[in-house]
Amino acid sequence: MSSVPLKRSYKHLPVWIVEDHHDVVRHIYRSIASRHLPLSSLALVHLDSHPDLLIPVNMAADTVFDKDKLFSELSIENWIMPMVYAGHVSSVAWLHPYWAQQISEGQHHLHVGRDKSTTTIRVTSAENYFLSDGLYVAEEQLENSKPLRLSVVRVEPVEPGQQT
Repeated sequence: MSSVPLKRSYKHLPVWIVEDHHDVVRHIYRSIASRHLPLSSLALVHLDSHPDLLIPVNMAADTVFDKDKLFSELSIENWIMPMVYAGHVSSVAWLHPYWAQQISEGQHHLHVGRDKSTTTIRVTSAENYFLSDGLYVAEEQLENSKPLRLSVVRVEPVEPGQQT
């Protein structure tokens, strides 16, 4: 009787370089499928001048459970939240340059779920970033919601030779 290992490790840490940010989702899903990453509770560190936390506005929430269909719906600004709704990612740290101010600094606790009235993915954050795209709904309006801990951290520039 053979048993499948619950968790595997890479012999060497893999690095995937992708042109479009959302193309990394394929590699994350492949690592989940091969059990190199856990199915849930992933923490994502995102270094970028854009949060990439939007949601495909008209995408049905259940699209996240059909990976090929999901991959065709994603773009560079909306690839993280579908992974949250699918239950894979529970924590995101967005490290951004000082001039990128789409979301206020600090810790944010929100829910990502399926809007009962539209069956699309929506969030409970009232940050302008989400409000401007019509992505906010009250928590009681969500089904199958997942908690997300979002840390927004500004990274200050350092001049060459400057002491830190």
